[in-house]
Order: sequence, then structure tokens, then C-alpha cells
Amino acid sequence: LGSYKSFGGFRAFPNRPYEGEHYLGFYWMHNFRTVPFEILGLRGLAKNGISLSIHGGHGRTWMSDRRRAALTYTPQYIDRFHHELGGSINGLWGLGRIDFTKRLDTSGFYVGWGLQLF
Repeated sequence: LGSYKSFGGFRAFPNRPYEGEHYLGFYWMHNFRTVPFEILGLRGLAKNGISLSIHGGHGRTWMSDRRRAALTYTPQYIDRFHHELGGSINGLWGLGRIDFTKRLDTSGFYVGWGLQLF
């Protein structure tokens, strides 16, 4: 979906999803709510429901050499773990969120958007 990012998926991966026979993913997020803005004296943002959160994702897929050789296309596959860490500004336009995510296992910085439903 382009720059749209949802929870439970990598936010710093703008291309096709990883492919493989087996997969493992660990995604986490902590929403600080309005506390950082209150500490900084920015109560106007806090009253409008703007909040900050941090998030991360770690995972990979596995595919056997036999299976990969049998495919008629080149899969989106890397033989290592994917690690990312980021922050979000939540509560924009009601339910909107802007994500800023950095890849930790390779270079790359990505900006995306999403819906903050919880």
C-alpha cells in the first residue's frame, strides 16, 4: 500500500513483503500518550490528543535452496534478520499517525503513515 504502515508489519520496508517457507516476526510498540508533551509544557498538544510512541520490528524468513531453485521468479528474500526502530506522532487528524523508522541491520530511513486504532 505504498507509504501506509500497519502494526504487525515492517514499517521500514517499502517494497514487496519478504517471502519464504517459514517466517518469524516480533513487533512491539509503546505509546507514551501525552506525557512527553506535558513534561515539555506543551499542554495544547496534549489536550488535542497528540501523543508519541516508539516501535520496533525484528524478523526474517527462511527458504530452502531446493525450493528457491524451483521458483520461476526471483523471490524477495534475504538470508538474515531484519531489524528496525522508530517513533510515531499519533492522533493527527483524529486517528492518523506519522511514522519515522530506521533500519538497524542495513542503511535506510523511512517515513510512512497509518491509523492509530488503539
